[in-house]
Amino acid sequence: RDPDNTEWQRDLSVSLWKLASFDNSGVDWGDVADALEAMDRNGVLRPVDRQYLDEAWRRAGRSEN
Repeated sequence: RDPDNTEWQRDLSVSLWKLASFDNSGVDWGDVADALEAMDRNGVLRPVDRQYLDEAWRRAGRSEN
């Protein structure tokens, strides 16, 4: 409901990360990478969280853009 709330976006990406870590959760690493990529495109991915985007790309079998 508040797409400009960067803290909520980060909370969502953390939740997706945790869910992707479980088998059969319905969330995969591509979902995590997509959420983090959207934050990066919008300029709200914090530099300290860049490592998580790189790792999500790796786990999703993608190469860095």
